[in-house]
Amino acid sequence: MLGIPVNATALDLAANKSKFRLLDIGREVAFQTDLAGVLPPVERTKASVDAAERSIALPHDKVLHALFWLATPDTPLGKQGYDHLLQGMTDSAIERFSKCTDWPSRLCLATLHLQRGDYASALWHINYVIELHCDDLMHAVAGQTHTEDAEQLRREYLTALTNEISASNLYAQLGNADDVPEAMLAEVSKLAVNAPLRAIEKAIATATAADKDDAEAQLEAGRPLMSRTLRPLQKIQQLLTATDTRYSRTVDKLANAILQCSINYFDKIEGENRTIIDNALELAKYAASIAVGKMAKEHIKHNLDILIEKKRRNGQKVGYF
Repeated sequence: MLGIPVNATALDLAANKSKFRLLDIGREVAFQTDLAGVLPPVERTKASVDAAERSIALPHDKVLHALFWLATPDTPLGKQGYDHLLQGMTDSAIERFSKCTDWPSRLCLATLHLQRGDYASALWHINYVIELHCDDLMHAVAGQTHTEDAEQLRREYLTALTNEISASNLYAQLGNADDVPEAMLAEVSKLAVNAPLRAIEKAIATATAADKDDAEAQLEAGRPLMSRTLRPLQKIQQLLTATDTRYSRTVDKLANAILQCSINYFDKIEGENRTIIDNALELAKYAASIAVGKMAKEHIKHNLDILIEKKRRNGQKVGYF
């Protein structure tokens, strides 16, 4: 938005800001860094320019935003690549940047690969910058006295990225690549898992807030709890093994919450007719089908056996699943 590379000087920014006065009279303002044909068109207004400047007012914000943008290289080949990029010769620019080891060239590569949807390559290059040139980047962008933890910076970069592309989709794409840095892949995996885990926790909290003395409310809490957690449950089944404590703890908590809805429904409703028993069994059977821990399984089986026996006494055929 400001039309400058991340390692531009204060004078460079001041020169561009002088051009923004044209916005006050309805004129458009464009810069070479708009990269027409490579990036989406930039629509500048006084408000959007002011917002952009405010977003990088703090040193930390400058560094985080810098990880998603271009820098001016200081090596001969890097400078040539940057000139080619500004002239619209993107493939030629990438070819030259790829032969460079300086952080500005690698940052340009990360940005260009990200724009092309080549996330594996983008993460490889941004990890290179963070791992090997973190201090150089921070000093160029935020001043000589500014320091940040590389691991935290990597985490924040990926968090920002997964606000644009879902962590699970990103992880699925990266899983097929051979050159994704292990630290990056591990962090994306964690982010991919956290989203469905939070969704399940939220659904459990909603269900447990239902009136425990109202039988119908418990039934209507248990059924949505099953349906709303189906997709998040499938996600964590894809991402975690059954022996992973995050998986077992969450799934058993979900199973017990669904079973509790079954118990509360059956205990608070009057009568034990076929429909009532079937409703309670619907929840209990599902809880039994997803539980993984020994204690959860035994607890659910005990209550399921009670319902099955009641159904038998009503003269109905019944099986576990």
